[in-house]
Amino acid sequence: MSIRRRIGAPVTWMLGPTFTTQYLPAWRARRRRTPYRPEQAWSARYAQVLRDSGLDDMATIQRGANPRLVRYHYNAVENALLEHVLRHPLPDAPSVLDIGSGAGHWVDFYRAALGAADVVGVEISAPVVEALQDRYGDAADVTVLEADITAPDAAFHRRFDVVNAVDVLFHVVDEERWLRALATIARHLSPQGRLIVTECVGLVSHDAGFRRPDADRGDEGGAGRSPHVVTKRVRSLRHWRQGAQAAGLELADTVRLRKRRSFSTPANRLMVFRPRPRG
Repeated sequence: MSIRRRIGAPVTWMLGPTFTTQYLPAWRARRRRTPYRPEQAWSARYAQVLRDSGLDDMATIQRGANPRLVRYHYNAVENALLEHVLRHPLPDAPSVLDIGSGAGHWVDFYRAALGAADVVGVEISAPVVEALQDRYGDAADVTVLEADITAPDAAFHRRFDVVNAVDVLFHVVDEERWLRALATIARHLSPQGRLIVTECVGLVSHDAGFRRPDADRGDEGGAGRSPHVVTKRVRSLRHWRQGAQAAGLELADTVRLRKRRSFSTPANRLMVFRPRPRG
């Protein structure tokens, strides 16, 4: 075992996987960073996934991910969401806008577990939209749309009881686009509606999800001193409160995801936002 790995293992055990998977890479990449291009990156990634193995929950998190760890993460999020709903029930047969539907996990969850009257799934990736439209083609209660929630003209022409954004908004790296996404979501919430978010909430806000440039995903840069492509932005709870306030929302509830400290999964907290009272 290398010295680096021998040192890294006890450090990870003492400080938790977040330190070695997020804070340490952020420090290493502090000088040369560039944001990724979401539409190109996700379309290229999912096109490859659909060619190689088909669309499933593992593909939405990371290709080649441990299937048991993926199942563990989804269970942790589901339990946190159910914990919130048991304490603060949703309306009967809620209408749901699911942002970043991926393989359709949350479309199915809201229909089966929470009795959603209808679910509108939104995806930025054209290959995923086509796959989901084929999958839910016979489901009258499911609509799948291709849209970018951060776009200035994003509009769905109705309000929803629930807007679901599980492991999605941390992929909006640009701060202006993130704030615009929150404002768009706020416009589409019913007066008593809820925005349900799971994120990796950090002690401080920082970039994360670094990778080397990939021309197939629309990245710039090449050999030599290539920049670190930033695919995630971890935000603090204070950062989230400020962003929500700017969008006309307020934090209504937060639930920590119950999981082992030694497991590195995409999110660590579920947050629920609601429209701020007027007047």
